[in-house]
Amino acid sequence: MGDKEWGDGMVVEPDRSRRYRGAPSVVEVGPGSLVACWVEGSGEGRPDTGVWCASGTAGESGVVSWGAATEAVPSRGVPAWSPVLDVD
Repeated sequence: MGDKEWGDGMVVEPDRSRRYRGAPSVVEVGPGSLVACWVEGSGEGRPDTGVWCASGTAGESGVVSWGAATEAVPSRGVPAWSPVLDVD
């Protein structure tokens, strides 16, 4: 897998300018449709750490194809902590 991170089907291209990526929270929002969120920055709870998200689709083999990660909640100097996703 080379420079990619997070095994078992969850592959995200790493941003080498950031030193910390927290464990993701992943939910299924529809059949085979997933959303993952995590904190990323210099460290959890630090003012340059934001919440990032990506969506993915599970194939028939169970391997998930993930879209590009986007910063959903920019840090703006306020610490971010690990997000928790829940589907009701």
